[in-house]
Amino acid sequence: MSNFSLQKDKKKKKIKNPPNPLEGLQLKPKLKKHPSLIDVSEVTIVEDQIKKEMIQKQFNRAFRKLVAMVFDVTESSSSTASDCVIALNEVTKTASMLERKYEKDLQKKELDQLLKKCWLLDNKLRQKLLEIRTNIMMEQMNTAMDYQEEKGRGR
Repeated sequence: MSNFSLQKDKKKKKIKNPPNPLEGLQLKPKLKKHPSLIDVSEVTIVEDQIKKEMIQKQFNRAFRKLVAMVFDVTESSSSTASDCVIALNEVTKTASMLERKYEKDLQKKELDQLLKKCWLLDNKLRQKLLEIRTNIMMEQMNTAMDYQEEKGRGR
């Protein structure tokens, strides 16, 4: 395996095609523009332990956003079925991204732990969606019963 050492000078140089394309987790870092830093467009992580930590960090960031969204939907009394469906789609999207993108980088046990977290959010949202739909059906039945009671027979 070859290593590249880059030093900043007044000339811009790019490594377009490294001799051996590396297999690993590819990241595109977001660095602040600073005159003493080298611009890096892509980083490939090969070490297994570092890959696991980076995947965990990325997942935790996305999971915090999902938990906030699910908490807003489930704890709000004014949330609608469409809010639940949108949040449910986000949770499903994150779970499928985990399975598809990180399946080769994580072991089965670690992947299952992350998917269980998504499954818990999914389950909570489905319960809230069922509750909202049940409330809507009960309101419709109550209005239908009220209408039948008021109608009566005229003589």
